[in-house]
Amino acid sequence: MQEAQHKEQRKANRKKITGSMTVRDINRDSVIGQLVDISIDGLMLLGEAPFTINGMYQFDIELPEPVNGHSVLHLGAECLWCRNGDDPESFWAGFHLIDISPEDQATLDTLVGLL
Repeated sequence: MQEAQHKEQRKANRKKITGSMTVRDINRDSVIGQLVDISIDGLMLLGEAPFTINGMYQFDIELPEPVNGHSVLHLGAECLWCRNGDDPESFWAGFHLIDISPEDQATLDTLVGLL
């Protein structure tokens, strides 16, 4: 019954990723996960370490093929939630985009339209 009362808070529909898109944490200069889904204003990752809720991250998302002539999408995001995955060494996390250049936003808009 409670599930039926859950209200969707997303402003835009997320698109599932069918291939593999690696996400790098720019500040740590390391791969932190795989993109699971994405929208024009948010994304979900699957990583091997927990993410800090309310933490700010700078991501590079490696695109499988160029979009608008770009092979990497640069953006800043805030972690809204983090949960354990199917095994103890995986974590699901949802992010809201908070910093993206107009050029990268155009690339993201095109990418979401292609998915």
